[in-house]
Amino acid sequence: MTVVVVSGIYGLNASQRRRKARLLHQRTKKQLDILDDEDAFWNEERIKKEVRT
Repeated sequence: MTVVVVSGIYGLNASQRRRKARLLHQRTKKQLDILDDEDAFWNEERIKKEVRT
């Protein structure tokens, strides 16, 4: 019984963390899109290229 409860709590917590991360990613993506429209420095592809190198 204890294992089931702990597993359920862990699963719920993991689900909430994934949801929070997904929402944060979406918000960040929107902000980068806005910045990219205003300033070429914030171009997402340029940033990804810089990170890879």
